Amino acid sequence: MNKFSINGKFLTQRVTGTQRYAFEIVKSLDKISENLNINLVVPKNAKNVPNMTNIKIIRYGIFTGFLWEQISFVFYLLLNKSISVNLCGVCPALKPRAVTVLHDIRNCVHKEWMPTKIQAKSAAYWHVFQSWVICKFSKKIITVSEFSKSEIVKYYKVNTEKISIIPNAWQHISTSSSRSREKNLDSYFFAMSSIARHKNFKWVLEVAKRNLNLHFKIAGNFNPNRFEEKLDFDKFSNVEFLGYVSDEEAKDLMQNAKAFLFPSIYEGFGIPPMEALALGTPVIVSDISVLREVYGSSAHYVDPYDYDVNLDKVLAEPAASASEVLEEFSWERSARMLKELLECQ
Repeated sequence: MNKFSINGKFLTQRVTGTQRYAFEIVKSLDKISENLNINLVVPKNAKNVPNMTNIKIIRYGIFTGFLWEQISFVFYLLLNKSISVNLCGVCPALKPRAVTVLHDIRNCVHKEWMPTKIQAKSAAYWHVFQSWVICKFSKKIITVSEFSKSEIVKYYKVNTEKISIIPNAWQHISTSSSRSREKNLDSYFFAMSSIARHKNFKWVLEVAKRNLNLHFKIAGNFNPNRFEEKLDFDKFSNVEFLGYVSDEEAKDLMQNAKAFLFPSIYEGFGIPPMEALALGTPVIVSDISVLREVYGSSAHYVDPYDYDVNLDKVLAEPAASASEVLEEFSWERSARMLKELLECQ
């Protein structure tokens, strides 16, 4: 059986969607991986390393960040004759014959969204290059939705048989702690994500401008070196920008919101609305194909370019039970899919 090494760089990063995917998949895989020859290789500065039963944790290398992934991790793979498993959309460029998750190819599809600042632009083009490397040289590509798979096939001409779909899930939100405040359905609308252009927070602000009687809370990681969208969150008294929030804070904000807003114009999957549904909160999402694929009739849909929208009217429209979505996705099921894929390599 082949030896596999999971790229553990994600354990040194702040948790967003891709890191969440990697963390939850690895935790679930550990429970069922007794027959796999698999390690989790992490930089020596990794602090958020979970306890493992079957997957061996190896701290390795003198570098951190980019250099660890592209140099230290490569040396480990070569010395141990191991195949890398990369769960966050980046692989070692010098040893790309790997199993790699490509969550989406946004930077390839929408080059008009490329930032202009040198540091951010370089990072964006690095991800474009990485997408090409992954599509050209990977043993196996994993993505998270049929939409994302179709995009990879369309733009990189990859054989469909090379791509497997292993989706995101939601169970982590049930196990995270919360202050369990009493739910107040008349309080606020909540939105959360990175403050990037494709997340379309402009829509929230424009809707807020037209509905000064409603209260909106926005949480997200804003890095001016990466995101150049100029959004004035302080312009309206009915908008509260919270910045990056912890899992506990996010859970409280979601379960106490009147509805969760997710107006993205491009996604590979979109985890936050599923977290909100799991907490019993209605979701209003963009009417784009990937969100229709994932959320079906359990969500309320809006045109992400239409700002003259009555949110109360949208919420009054019928939606199916959240169980239709929640029963379809689980981290345990996704981990079993990954295990089966690795066993076939």
